[in-house]
Amino acid sequence: MTLRARLALVTAAVAAIVVVTGVVVARTVARGELLSGIDASLVDRAAALGRGTLGLGGSRSLTEPGPEDPFGRALRGFDALYLQVITAEGETAAPSNQTVELPVSEEDLAVARGDRRRQVRSVDTGAGPMRLLTAQVGEGAIQVARSLDEFDQTMRGITLRLVVVGIAGIVAAGVLGLWVTRSALRPVDELTRTVEHVTATNDLDTAITVDRTDEVGRLATGFNKMMQGLRRSRLDQERLVRDAGHELRTPLTALRTNIELLAKSDGEPVEHRRRLVAAATEEIEELSTLVSVLVTLAADHDAGAEPVTNVDLGELAGEVVARFQRRSGRTITLDANHSVVSGRAPSLERAISNLVDNALKWSPPQSTVRVSVSGNSVSVSDAGPGIGDADKPRVFDRFYRSAAARTTPGSGLGLAIVANVAEGHGGSVFVEDSPEGGATVGFRLPG
Repeated sequence: MTLRARLALVTAAVAAIVVVTGVVVARTVARGELLSGIDASLVDRAAALGRGTLGLGGSRSLTEPGPEDPFGRALRGFDALYLQVITAEGETAAPSNQTVELPVSEEDLAVARGDRRRQVRSVDTGAGPMRLLTAQVGEGAIQVARSLDEFDQTMRGITLRLVVVGIAGIVAAGVLGLWVTRSALRPVDELTRTVEHVTATNDLDTAITVDRTDEVGRLATGFNKMMQGLRRSRLDQERLVRDAGHELRTPLTALRTNIELLAKSDGEPVEHRRRLVAAATEEIEELSTLVSVLVTLAADHDAGAEPVTNVDLGELAGEVVARFQRRSGRTITLDANHSVVSGRAPSLERAISNLVDNALKWSPPQSTVRVSVSGNSVSVSDAGPGIGDADKPRVFDRFYRSAAARTTPGSGLGLAIVANVAEGHGGSVFVEDSPEGGATVGFRLPG
């Protein structure tokens, strides 16, 4: 069963429960109102009969024969009524032509004795169901009964109408629920078609039109953002493969040339062959470095799997500085304050390491590299030749190397990784002139 059918079925079921409840309540209220009307009419007739009509407590006994039947006088003007008188002693008398005997209970006798004022109830007699009122009159009580045939007929008509209206309401609720469900799930259908289209065509440029702000609209918005992320990821992968292929081609070509020359150098001097081996070894090392950096860059694309924690940038920078001092033996200073950000510690450590490594590469051996952590910003200053104004906008591009950098070892990916980490944390990168004459390169994270 489809989701649309299930939702429509649930809607119809809820509507059915509401309608059935309404029908039961309406029928109960109608029954009570009708019985209240019958009871009121019985009370009025009992009151009219009790105003001296039957002469309860008079000089003549109710059962004593007389020139005129007292019940005959009492029933004039009252149709479809059944009467019975109960004395305080419990004797009963009814019209001579009345074939129905009204039942007398202990509660009715209590009314006749004056212990209770009145009592009304439904009874079942030989003539069918009746509504029976026993009311105190004089020194006894009078019972007035009315057939419930008309009441039952009216209730059957009301019940039939309520059932018809209820069924119509349930059907209408089901149809309305199906229509509402279809309207509500239309964006989900569009999303499903879009996903199927992307699966079949691998077209990541597809987007869903969002014209609502409810849960379905949020789902469509989330899908569009996911597609944007997939498009960016694909473009990054394509660019990485394209750039990597371009950068790997040069050292591979040089390595192949050196190996071919080495293969043909059987008669060459040993020193010449050593130079060829050293050049090939250098190309292999450059290839190894380049592959390592490419792996690191690819790992930064998957850095979203790293846990997000509170990271002290000053403490993290101190660990990086200590490590590079041990490795290089160079002078590296750190000016840091307590700066805690929400981020991925391994990625941030790679970014700071690349900044320090870049500064050490460009600084003279006896110069000082300065690392500064202020607020949510990390910067590294060197005493090298600096970065020209024309190169500053591109130093964070992948594989970009300025004219001055092409004669030095490197892959052109170190600062690209820094930019990738900063952007992954919602931050930005910057490059400025250093007071020592070199460059200051760093990143800022949101506070």
